[in-house]
Amino acid sequence: MKHLRNTPEIFFVVSAILATAEALPASAGQGRLPEALTGLWATEAASCAKPDNDDRVEITRDRIEFFAASCRIDALRQTKAGDYRMDETCEAEGEADAIAGRLIVKGRDRIEIRQGETRHALLRCPKPAAAARSNLQ
Repeated sequence: MKHLRNTPEIFFVVSAILATAEALPASAGQGRLPEALTGLWATEAASCAKPDNDDRVEITRDRIEFFAASCRIDALRQTKAGDYRMDETCEAEGEADAIAGRLIVKGRDRIEIRQGETRHALLRCPKPAAAARSNLQ
């Protein structure tokens, strides 16, 4: 049996493992929100059409983007009730904090995001193409 200690083969194997680990997204293996929950959400329908409104929230499979804060979903667990418990790292004004969050599905187009004592009741915004079609009718 050949030993790999201090041989070029061991350095190649270690380099390949490290390159693979660096290429994986931060949420790999941690769970991601379903595609059905992604998109633009707002506290009221009128806020959907105002890009600079701080009542809008954009949700991707692994991030929640508020007006003045950005939260990366580090770990995600779905409860038996269908809600999601999240470990998040949120950045605002140059500071990052670990936060335990929760995303509660209230209906097809309604959710609530809880982060500590803060609650955001949100409505789904129409997709731009859908909004344009409804304006033509």
